[in-house]
Amino acid sequence: MLFLIIFMFILTCVFLGIGIVKFRRSKVLLGRLDKFREYKNPYRVLTDSEELQRPFFDRVVKPYIERMAKHFDTKTPSSSKLEQALIMAGSPGNLSTSEFRAIQMIVSFLSLILLSLFALIAKLPLPFGVVFGVTAVGFGYGLPKFWLSKRITERKALINKTLPNVLDLLCVSVEAGLGLDMALFKVIEKIKSPISIEFKRALREITMGRPRREALKDVGKRTGVEDVESFINSIIQAEQLGVSIGNVLRIQADQMRVRYKQRVEEKARKAPLKMLFPMVFFIFPVIFIMVLGPVFIKLMTQLGTITK
Repeated sequence: MLFLIIFMFILTCVFLGIGIVKFRRSKVLLGRLDKFREYKNPYRVLTDSEELQRPFFDRVVKPYIERMAKHFDTKTPSSSKLEQALIMAGSPGNLSTSEFRAIQMIVSFLSLILLSLFALIAKLPLPFGVVFGVTAVGFGYGLPKFWLSKRITERKALINKTLPNVLDLLCVSVEAGLGLDMALFKVIEKIKSPISIEFKRALREITMGRPRREALKDVGKRTGVEDVESFINSIIQAEQLGVSIGNVLRIQADQMRVRYKQRVEEKARKAPLKMLFPMVFFIFPVIFIMVLGPVFIKLMTQLGTITK
């Protein structure tokens, strides 16, 4: 309870400080906005009610992350990998690599504070406190990466799940006489999935003048799914060789159905192995206690009467 009270007190002080700073700066900003409103400003300024309707993360948290991200704005090989991971995760919150690293540092700092308070309340020795601090920093730094990798995995699984339906709809649309672009537009209308969002972005790029081949290849890179990349490569090759796209789509749809069925069967075969751990450590001990417990108690009572 004491730990909870201290944590709530620190959190209240932090948000109170943020509110005071924001209130002081708002006076200066309101004066500047009044000057902008006197003239025809080409940029639309949000009113107070519209500003309050924005999410809390965009209004309060993200500006501070952006300021902190300026210190991490460096181009390294690791940043390029992180940028690719953010794209494969669907660009959550439109975060850049520097902003993501700023979030890692913030989470590490908060974890260090929380575990340090816990060590002080529990009156742990100094070596244990140091170990707790190092563990907290490592845990806080790795937690955003774990969340990002989990988001990538979930997004890939959702794309693999909806890809057979996407190909079926594309095949039916093309065979009905629509072009490939209109068939992709039908997919965007009918199916709600990350792959539909990527196709929508590709169509926007195509309408702006980008070659279809490059726009579709970027879809495969942004998703990071092998089936999507093979499907896009087959479409590009069919266009180059003059092969009927309808036949290619039909073959690809059949193959995707077979692959999806194989993945489901593989998960079903792995289920007994995954169930082994909870059965051995949680279910079997309870069964042993229920079956052998009365026998053991009766045996102990009989041995007690014999010794007497």
